[in-house]
Amino acid sequence: MCISHFSSCGMGAKDSLTSRRRFIQRFLSLHFIAFLEGLLLCGLITIRYREVTPMIGFYDYTVILTYMGALAGMLGIVMSVRGLYVNTILCMAVALVCDTLDGIVARKKKNRTKNEMLFGIQIDSLCDLISFGLCPATLFYMLGMRGIADMSLLGAYCLCCVIRLGYFNVLAVQAELGTKGDYHGLPVVCLDIAAPAVYLAYLLVPGRCSLWVLRTATVLFGFLYILDFKVKKPVLWKFVAMGAAVLAPLLILLLRCPG
Repeated sequence: MCISHFSSCGMGAKDSLTSRRRFIQRFLSLHFIAFLEGLLLCGLITIRYREVTPMIGFYDYTVILTYMGALAGMLGIVMSVRGLYVNTILCMAVALVCDTLDGIVARKKKNRTKNEMLFGIQIDSLCDLISFGLCPATLFYMLGMRGIADMSLLGAYCLCCVIRLGYFNVLAVQAELGTKGDYHGLPVVCLDIAAPAVYLAYLLVPGRCSLWVLRTATVLFGFLYILDFKVKKPVLWKFVAMGAAVLAPLLILLLRCPG
């Protein structure tokens, strides 16, 4: 009996390890490779033809990270629809990193034109709507928020994201600078920061009560997005703290929840 017990435990640990390896291999070999290939193809086409073919928009290095964040958000939506929820969390983390760095990279460029600056403000918010609005809403829908009331909450959350981003654009254009001063309302990236912890809590709460974790997060973050209060822009140590807040539950999910 003891031998069979340890044998079954060993087989279970082996199966768990194998499933995690398959998960990582599947994710890296299919989804990210396809994502990177598509991004590389878009970059090559842009570099090759932007000088000889008139195209609207800007395609220099100041907006590449913004575009990458949007693609990561769209990939996260696809992962949610396919039921690969941990993959969705990973895509949201990638989008979060891109959004954190794109403004820093853009400000490094000297002699930015006014059109480049205004385009950066607008395109950043449009991409944020995909990564931090539609992507988490799709994830919560696929996790079970499918009733009429739940769908109304998700719709209200997306609307709050639109209002928050639109208001930010108005203030940014008026100042002709996208990043100075304090935030008005909670930034829309905050649900992506909390997403690993929210999903982990959803898994730990038993039964139908788990949906209340998602409902609470949807209502709370959506309301804080449009509540008029000032939030100071984070300094370096706060970025480190936010990174730890994302990585800790994300690592737990990768180790404990292969699917």
